Amino acid sequence: SAPAPAATLDPDLAAQVDALARAALTAGATGAVVGISDPVRGSYLQAYGTADTAGTPMTTDVHYRIASVTKTFTAQAVLRLADQGRLSLDDPLEEYVPDIPHGDEITVRHLLGMRGGVYSFVRDEEFMARYVADPLLPGWSPYDVLEIIRAHAPEARPPDQATVYSNSEYVLLGLVIERVTGRSAQQYTTSVIEDLGLRETSYPTTAALPEPYTHGYMNTDSELTP
Repeated sequence: SAPAPAATLDPDLAAQVDALARAALTAGATGAVVGISDPVRGSYLQAYGTADTAGTPMTTDVHYRIASVTKTFTAQAVLRLADQGRLSLDDPLEEYVPDIPHGDEITVRHLLGMRGGVYSFVRDEEFMARYVADPLLPGWSPYDVLEIIRAHAPEARPPDQATVYSNSEYVLLGLVIERVTGRSAQQYTTSVIEDLGLRETSYPTTAALPEPYTHGYMNTDSELTP
């Protein structure tokens, strides 16, 4: 039989985690929280550094922006729809979002694994200039992403050739969710989060964060920008 799960990490392993976490506090990163839950090795939760440049100590109960963690919940939402038979992972993207380069070859499965070959909109210089000027992107919508993808059609690649991190592919999955459910991606993903019982997790529609929270920064031209 398998050994009983440990309650806490082995001290030597915990020391390795500590060293790696502290080493990561470079290039403007002020703090971090590391959480581990392993059924065999045990659990670990530790805060490092500060929650902001003012020196507020980082704690394990801080909130932070969901940002790209939305991808995790987007994937969960899509897989739930597949389990319910409302879509198939082998459905072509073209069935839900038209006029995307190679959209007749790209499947939902490809997008989930970031193997769709779709141009990542964050590489667009005009978009990045707008983002740096105001990360809240007033007036921005996922449909602006479609315009950028289509404008960079020559830079798209056929699917399933390489795994490349692409923000565009998860925006497209959000649009798939909207097409299948008739609800916004934010609304449907929020229902998934609630069903999972994650009371301290939310997919907000504003920039507000519940307290306590850690301050996010962006490194631009070697200067820390809030």
